[in-house]
Amino acid sequence: MEKVRVKGKYYFGHPWIYSKKIVETGDARPGDSVLVYTTRGRFVGSALFNPGSTLALRIYSRSYVEFDYPFIKERIFRANEYRASIYPDANSYRVVFGESDYLPGLIVDRYANGLVFQILSLGVERKKKEVINALIDIFDPEFIYEKNDSLKRRDEGLEPVKRLVYGVLEGPVEIEENGIKYFVDIENGQKTGFFLDQRENREIVRRYARGVESALDLFSYTGGFTLNLLKAGVKRVFAVDRSSTAISLLEENVRLNGFDSSRVITFKKEVDEFLNEMLFAGEKFDLVVVDPPAFTHKRRSRENAIRGYVALHEGVLRVLKKGGTVFTFSCSQYIGEEELLESFYQAAKNSGREFFIVEKLIQAKDHPVLLGFPESFYLKGFVLKEVN
Repeated sequence: MEKVRVKGKYYFGHPWIYSKKIVETGDARPGDSVLVYTTRGRFVGSALFNPGSTLALRIYSRSYVEFDYPFIKERIFRANEYRASIYPDANSYRVVFGESDYLPGLIVDRYANGLVFQILSLGVERKKKEVINALIDIFDPEFIYEKNDSLKRRDEGLEPVKRLVYGVLEGPVEIEENGIKYFVDIENGQKTGFFLDQRENREIVRRYARGVESALDLFSYTGGFTLNLLKAGVKRVFAVDRSSTAISLLEENVRLNGFDSSRVITFKKEVDEFLNEMLFAGEKFDLVVVDPPAFTHKRRSRENAIRGYVALHEGVLRVLKKGGTVFTFSCSQYIGEEELLESFYQAAKNSGREFFIVEKLIQAKDHPVLLGFPESFYLKGFVLKEVN
C-alpha cells in the first residue's frame, strides 16, 4: 500500500480528507487503498484514494489493513450483526450505512430475502465483485440488485447503472415493518425502493394519531406514514405525491393491509398546488406529516432551501386545524435541526400561531450516526403542537 501525506496535525473521528489537504501521493492510483500519514509522520489510517474527487481520501480503518475481500466480508458481517440485535424480527433494514460502518460509500439494504446495494465511492466500485461475493456468502439471498443511479456518483467519476447482478427479482417485493405490509418497487422506486430511515418515526406518528379524525400526508411516496395513520384509526387520510407510480403503489399497499380504501383520498399533485386548493376549499386537518425530499444537496443553496421550508410550513399551517399537530422533517445534511425549527417558527410567527415542541425525531437505528462525523446525521424532525 502506498503512503499518502496530508497537511494537519491530527485527524480523528471524521473519515473524510479533502484533496486540498494532500501534499504527497507517491505512486498511489485512483481507487487504491492507501496508508495516510500527516506531514509530521503521524499515522491517520487506511483509506480509499480518489485524486479526481474533492473528497480524495475516505478512511475505512484506523489500522494498517488492505481493503480486500476478508476485510469487506468481516465489516458487512459485523454491520448485520448489529442490525439483527436491534431488529431481531425484522425482514427489512439497512445492513450497511457507508462510513458509519467503515465501508465508505457503500449502502446495502435488505428487503425480505433480497438485497439492494449502492456504491458512491471509486474505491468500493473497484471492489464491487468482492462486495457481491461477500453478500452472497453471508446472506445466501434470493436476489442482489445494483441501484447505482445516485447523482453523487458523478463526483467520483462513476457512471449510473441499475441492474440485477444475482438471483431472480420479479416485480415488487413484499416486506413487513411494525405490523404493516408494503410492496417495494426496487427497480423504479426512490433510493433503494423504500425509506427505511423513517422506521421508528412511522411508529411514533401512529402513536400520536390515535383518536384523530383527519390527517394529511404530504410527499406521501408509497404510503409509509399513510398506512400508519390508518393503522392508528384515523378516519380520513389525504395522501399527496407528484408521482403517479408512487400513488398507485400506495393504493396497492392500502389494499394489501386490508384497510378500507374509502378512508384514503390520494392526490397526484405538487404539494404547493394541493395546499392552495385545500385553502380555497376550506379543508382542514387535525394532523399533518411533512416529509419532503432534500431541498438542497449543496451548502451554497442552503438559504434558498430555508426559504422554501418557510413557505412550505406556511402552507401547512393554513390547512391545520386549531390545536393541531405537525410532524416535519428534513433529510438534507445542510438543513440542521436549528434551521428546520427556525423555518417553522418563522411560518408560525407569520401566521400568528404558537406551538410547542412535543418531541425530536431522528433517523432509524440502522442508520447510525458516527460520532465526529456530522454528515451521517442527516434526518431530523420535530413533533409540534399548537398551543390551545
